[in-house]
Amino acid sequence: MSAWRRLLPASLKVRLVVAFVLCLVVAWSGAAGLVWRASSAYIDEFFDVQQLHMAERLALIDFGSLPEHVPDTRSLFDTLNEGSGVSAGGAGSDTLHFALFDTRGHILLTDALGEESFHYRPGVRGFENTRIRGAGGIWRIVWLSSADGHFVVAVGQDLAYRQSIALRLLTIQLGPWLAVLPVLLITLLWVLARGFRPFGRLQRELDARRPQDTAPLRTAAGLPSEIAPLAHALNGLFRRMAAMIARERAFIDGAAHELRTPLAGLRIQTELAALSEGDPDTQREALGNVLSGIDHVTDLAEQLIEFSRLDALRDTGASLPLSPVPWADEVARALEAQEARIRGRHLEVQVSTDPHSRLPEGHPLLVALLVRNLVTNAALYTPEGGTIRIRLDSGGLEVANTARPLPREDAARLGESFFRPPGQAQQGSGLGLSIVRRVAELHGMECRIIAPDGASAPAEFRVCLVFPAGAAGSAPNAGAADRAGP
Repeated sequence: MSAWRRLLPASLKVRLVVAFVLCLVVAWSGAAGLVWRASSAYIDEFFDVQQLHMAERLALIDFGSLPEHVPDTRSLFDTLNEGSGVSAGGAGSDTLHFALFDTRGHILLTDALGEESFHYRPGVRGFENTRIRGAGGIWRIVWLSSADGHFVVAVGQDLAYRQSIALRLLTIQLGPWLAVLPVLLITLLWVLARGFRPFGRLQRELDARRPQDTAPLRTAAGLPSEIAPLAHALNGLFRRMAAMIARERAFIDGAAHELRTPLAGLRIQTELAALSEGDPDTQREALGNVLSGIDHVTDLAEQLIEFSRLDALRDTGASLPLSPVPWADEVARALEAQEARIRGRHLEVQVSTDPHSRLPEGHPLLVALLVRNLVTNAALYTPEGGTIRIRLDSGGLEVANTARPLPREDAARLGESFFRPPGQAQQGSGLGLSIVRRVAELHGMECRIIAPDGASAPAEFRVCLVFPAGAAGSAPNAGAADRAGP
């Protein structure tokens, strides 16, 4: 099949014209075969009837009363056509020929073929196809006995004559179609040229398009239904590209803004350490601040990389390789990583898991990233002496922590990239909840962020991940029992 495709021309117009001509040739060949077969059958039937009628009339003649010399029919036709103006019409001198034999096989009377052509066949009556001397080709002859039984009449015709008539009928019928073939081809080329104009307009618009232009195609409105889906798909691609470019620009702007502040602080602390050579305590404090700033920048860089990878996964639309995930173990590991912060701020941690619930499968690394960001966010922003509650069951994962009320407009923006409510004393990048949302989206989970508004008690900040319905995976580990403690 690939070799056959390589033989095809690259031009779609040429392919259509070639296919059209081939279809016409096949259709006309089939029609010609049917016409030839039908015409030949009809002509055979027609001339068989003519031969039989002529033989019947000859058999009724009283041959004893005929004169000794009978006119030659071939010369008679010539006389009628060239003589005194009497026309023989469309009859030809070679249409039908006859011969008269006695019962012993002696030829008594014939037209123009003569005795050497017709051969007496004793006992043969009716039609037969045979080859006769002096005439060439196959002849169809009908044999019939006279009324008195003393004579045998033979009427014959060359089958080539019948075939010539069938060919003439075929030419008359198919000739006009062959004559209009150039007209059909010219019309087809004209229609194709007009039909392919939208492709040309679309090509010219795409050639003139700037790389940063993501506006919809102007030519999409007047396109035929066959190529309109292509233009709509391109417009959809441009919309997705515009959204991706906007996200990338926002990401770059946010990253630059988030990096500017800690880098400026690092510079100040480094200069302070350099200027405090005579004051060891001040220098030690400045260097400690430098190390803390480096840790913060490192965490921010890691979060930026993780967020960028998640965005790339979402943009490509690739399916994640899923496998059973020990959700409870991931929660325990995330709490262990924040153990120092939890103890230092005297936070109470309450963990509730259902050992019999079936939890969904997931990407192990991304699930670990999701749980780590949730627990880190709760440990970082819970006030000193507050409470962190974690609930894990077949319905989902919920992480709640004591928090101060937030204005409604700030609460609505939680989860946006690089957004941090004003008044935050803790250092952060504003990417933690964004990463949680991206991972949840890639796993088909619903992420609900509920911030306290001051009207309800207790004032809790909650992040609820709702697992997809029917997503059964592994059960929580038996070792990850409920935990409560500082």
